[in-house]
Amino acid sequence: MKKKAPGWWNSLASLPGVGATLLPVGACPACWPVYSGILGALGLTFLLDSAYVLSITLALLCVALLVLGSRAKARRGYGPLILGAASAGMILFFKFVWMIDPLVYIGISSLVIASFWNAWPNKKTKNTGACPRCVETVR
Repeated sequence: MKKKAPGWWNSLASLPGVGATLLPVGACPACWPVYSGILGALGLTFLLDSAYVLSITLALLCVALLVLGSRAKARRGYGPLILGAASAGMILFFKFVWMIDPLVYIGISSLVIASFWNAWPNKKTKNTGACPRCVETVR
């Protein structure tokens, strides 16, 4: 039985990683009431500690990279995975070490671009039964 290629919805697994990077570390006082209200309603107020934000962000970015890396050779090659790894490193470094928000947003945008790049369907090739070298000489 032939396996179906995963659809574009598999790349949605990178969205939790993107969402976790938007959690504030402490720089945005206007966002704290919203996050504490949501997490308090869910009973997860301990997640507001910056140590948990780092570990949650790291875990969700790893999930996003695993999705980009799974079946990379069959999809778009390793380009989306490399872009995703670079953007994940950029997100972690500029969010938790140097705290430069514009560069964090560039990393988030790069991760979204890598996800869409990986999800974009491949062009269907016409299978004539001949090897590619023979097809070039026939034309």
